Amino acid sequence: MSDPQLEVDVDGRPMDPDAVVAGPEPEAWLVKRSEPRWQVWRDHNRRRPPSRAERRGRLAAATAGTLIGVLGVSGAISYVVQWQDTVSRALDALKPGNPYWMDVWSIAKDPAGRIQSIVEFQGQQPGATGWIGVVDGKVVASTESAAASSGDPGLVGAIDRAASSETSTTDSYSSRSSICVYEVTPVHGDAGERAALVRVVDLTGTRDGMKRGYLAYGLVALGVAGAAGGGVWWGLGRQLNRKIEPEEV
Repeated sequence: MSDPQLEVDVDGRPMDPDAVVAGPEPEAWLVKRSEPRWQVWRDHNRRRPPSRAERRGRLAAATAGTLIGVLGVSGAISYVVQWQDTVSRALDALKPGNPYWMDVWSIAKDPAGRIQSIVEFQGQQPGATGWIGVVDGKVVASTESAAASSGDPGLVGAIDRAASSETSTTDSYSSRSSICVYEVTPVHGDAGERAALVRVVDLTGTRDGMKRGYLAYGLVALGVAGAAGGGVWWGLGRQLNRKIEPEEV
């Protein structure tokens, strides 16, 4: 009599009824790995077409950005051209040369006294050119139109160095406190003084005025760009509101 607990498979081999028959394992290519949530959200946004509100915002931002770029570049170019013209006119004012160049030998007898007298006399004459007198690195006299330049230690040091030369020199100077073009006529005193008679065209006031003007221009340009961007946003909103579409504007 056969054992009721013993079963035989189709191959004639005994099979334990308590054994768990393992099914076929799924192929690896049939299993799809789930993506992280952040990647799913990113890819979803990439595939999602922009809404009307987003398109309006992009167009308004592009309009405002374009205007800011055009007006900014135009303003910068205008500033550079205007400033170069200002410097050129200042240099032209110094071209006639120092009228006291031929009297340097007589000034050398008393550099401090003679230079001070010349500067005081020139201060009473009309004209945009200022005068500064420097003896041994110190300002002994200056006209009212050269007051800002004469108070700048950096310019005074540059003038003192140029006073060691044998010929007149023309140069420009710029700092936070002053900016100018100047001509230095060196005077070598009989007693060894290192003096200079300087003609100056002070551009400090012109520079400050241009900065204020172009600052106002920049603020107006920002306002115009913002108004244009807002106008584009509002205009597109009105057009889209007239269309009957399920999507909210």
